[in-house]
Amino acid sequence: MKPTKVYLASPYTHEQYLIRAHRARAAAKAAGVLLKAGYLVFSPIVHGHLIAIYSGFPVPIDYSYWESLNKEFIIWSDVLYILTLDGWRDSMGIEREIEIARTYNKEVYLWQGTLKQLAHLQPI
Repeated sequence: MKPTKVYLASPYTHEQYLIRAHRARAAAKAAGVLLKAGYLVFSPIVHGHLIAIYSGFPVPIDYSYWESLNKEFIIWSDVLYILTLDGWRDSMGIEREIEIARTYNKEVYLWQGTLKQLAHLQPI
């Protein structure tokens, strides 16, 4: 059986860098939980945040810059998991990612980032 491909959505945009960095660390930890459990994972926050830090490229933090790239990875994925960090309900990026996932008939799940919860996820 091939591994499930997960698009891991999480909030990011915030005027304070420390909050963005906290959100990126939480997304990286959650992606690690999924990888250890045998999933294939793409997290746009982990991907983009580290590019911004280590490349010197001033990566835009607004979702419109990232939408076309994210769409391709949502199409690639089997499911979309929303990491329920503070701010996820207000995230315009997550709202758009849900719309794209539903357009392509992907199941969408809320996830707190724990291994234990993976066995009990229900689509929203």
